Amino acid sequence: MKLTWVLVNYFVHCPRQARLFYYNIKSEHTSEDVKIWKILHQLRYWENNYSEIEFIDEGIKIDKINFKWKDLIEIEEFKKSNKQLRAQIFQLLFYLFKFKNLGLENTIWKLIFDENHKINFNEIKDLDYEIDWDKIFIKLTSKNENKLKNILDEIEKLLKNWNIPPKIKNKSWWPHKNCKGCSYFELCWI
Repeated sequence: MKLTWVLVNYFVHCPRQARLFYYNIKSEHTSEDVKIWKILHQLRYWENNYSEIEFIDEGIKIDKINFKWKDLIEIEEFKKSNKQLRAQIFQLLFYLFKFKNLGLENTIWKLIFDENHKINFNEIKDLDYEIDWDKIFIKLTSKNENKLKNILDEIEKLLKNWNIPPKIKNKSWWPHKNCKGCSYFELCWI
């Protein structure tokens, strides 16, 4: 079973979404948010004269790498907004974990947002990170690595189970706030 950044991000956002995606039930092509995100990424690459780097075997797709002094690598990840901050951070922790396994331990990941919204720090209070204006810096501390390993174990259990996880609800009948803007909304709720 190959775990990728998409699965980690989707699982933290919604386990149901991760399972549907893993079994090739995909609906990103119907989402306006996904289309906007892809256009923003392409514009950023075009304006700054660089392109995405993909490590196919490792399930990693990198927006930008900056080689700093000695062996320090700073990697930038661009996001449209910080609305799914916890999922985005676990995606980056997954990247850092993969880099550590490749022998690149002295790596810092910088998360940069195109839209600045008020960051809900309660969402990530159990993780180690640093903030600098519109950027969040992530390192693979032992605390963050343990949290990630727990999530990777949960993902593996989820994907081995034949049952699709239930929909996430705010009340007994209403969709959760994470469902708004999700490309799987219609599949789950309509």
